Amino acid sequence: MSASALAATTNTVANKDGAYVRHAAKHRTDAVEAEPGRYHLHIALACPWAAGALSMLYLKGLEDAISLSVVHPTWQRTRPDDPE
Repeated sequence: MSASALAATTNTVANKDGAYVRHAAKHRTDAVEAEPGRYHLHIALACPWAAGALSMLYLKGLEDAISLSVVHPTWQRTRPDDPE
């Protein structure tokens, strides 16, 4: 992959020392304040990404603004009397 193709794909440009510098993204310029009731997080503890999502919720101090539901996966039949 050429340097210009990499820069176009990753939104970076090489400086005079050859290090890549990332440009500021336009979609991240407007900060949205977390408001209680706006967001709800559904996590399954069987998911490997759930621990990270749950950790960040508490590390960022968003537990009062973002409600949380823990879902439980079902790996058995939900209708035991149904043969199908």
